[in-house]
Amino acid sequence: RKTVAHLHAKADLESTCTRAQLGRILFSRRYTDTMIVLTEGCRRSLRQAGWDKEIFVIPNFIDTDGLPADIKPVSERSQLLYLGRMSREKGIFEILEVAARLPGERFVFVGNFEDDGTEKEFMGRLRGLDNATWLGSMYSGEKYRVIADSRLLVFPTRRDEFPVTLIESSILGCVPLVSPVGSVGEIVKDGFNGFYISPDDIEGIAARILELKDDVGLQRISDNGVEYAREKFTSGAVERRLLEIAG
Repeated sequence: RKTVAHLHAKADLESTCTRAQLGRILFSRRYTDTMIVLTEGCRRSLRQAGWDKEIFVIPNFIDTDGLPADIKPVSERSQLLYLGRMSREKGIFEILEVAARLPGERFVFVGNFEDDGTEKEFMGRLRGLDNATWLGSMYSGEKYRVIADSRLLVFPTRRDEFPVTLIESSILGCVPLVSPVGSVGEIVKDGFNGFYISPDDIEGIAARILELKDDVGLQRISDNGVEYAREKFTSGAVERRLLEIAG
């Protein structure tokens, strides 16, 4: 009988695991035939650490049951979205700076604040803008409707691993503008199903948003995102891959 293990870990094992923890992972080779990891980065890290058995990459995924049946073309969407933890390192204050430079664009924020101090500072700065709104936390259908009404996801995060927000946005045709950190590159390919940005380049982010506003090619990027997400990151796709591996 085949034994398959699943390692839910960040890409760089040596920086996130203690020596003892990494040793226990490698010791499991004695009774494990196959290892499943979440990202290519984790696969490479495990190989470098000494894992010499089969490794397969099976990413995080979303359930498509609650998604809207129909999605609008990007030309019929106007708002720009931030979706995620309302945290300084995720770039929420940089987005406010972008919003201040683009008074003709509408920005919406969805998510919970990481702490009271961040909330107080953010809400204070938000009051000075007429084109930005915080909608609070949202889940399931309510969240998906906001995504489906958004043209771009603006996500200038400074640290992340494998943000499911990118999958949720892509599968609903909302094109991500995202920092290429962590394993983001396994979800978003620059110029194919989204665009890379730098969180420090406020002017560059604003310019990119304006550049894409009337770009007829944005629909192609949106369509690529929907197709790629459905092919790689849905529960059905992952189930099929797991069955192939388990035999």
